[in-house]
Amino acid sequence: MSLPFLTIRIKLISIIGFFLVPMAVLSIYNHYEILKREIDDLKGRNFSAATHVAVEVDRLITETTGVLRVLSRHPTVVALEPAAMDRLFAELLPSYPMRLNILAADMAGNNVGSGVSSPTVHTLNYNDKEWYQRARRGAYIIGDLHVSKLFKRPAVMIAGPVMDDRSR
Repeated sequence: MSLPFLTIRIKLISIIGFFLVPMAVLSIYNHYEILKREIDDLKGRNFSAATHVAVEVDRLITETTGVLRVLSRHPTVVALEPAAMDRLFAELLPSYPMRLNILAADMAGNNVGSGVSSPTVHTLNYNDKEWYQRARRGAYIIGDLHVSKLFKRPAVMIAGPVMDDRSR
């Protein structure tokens, strides 16, 4: 008596296994394919976002470099007049909301002009900064991401030289 019951049980398990195993495999495969499509979609969106950010950063760098080229020829900047540069930079800064500051440094690396007023701004020295050293040698430079001493926020320095009439 137990033998026919066992046979029915085996048949039942076999029938269930016959349908359940392929359904489980199909379900796992379907889940894998959906996951793969989602990952590909995310990669595409990430690439698109990164491309957009890169284009925007490139535009900001080009715009900022152009502004620096114009400012580097301004008589107040060429003369390194601290009070006059502070006023000039403070007037210009609201026109460039993506910028934390506009500043100038002398040949010793001392901050001699700033669009942002601060008790310590003219005590800052940039002589140890790579961006300052390269700009001092006559190159336009985009510095590394760092935490600004003045703002305590992430910043990237975009710097260029101020040349006198003899291209020094």
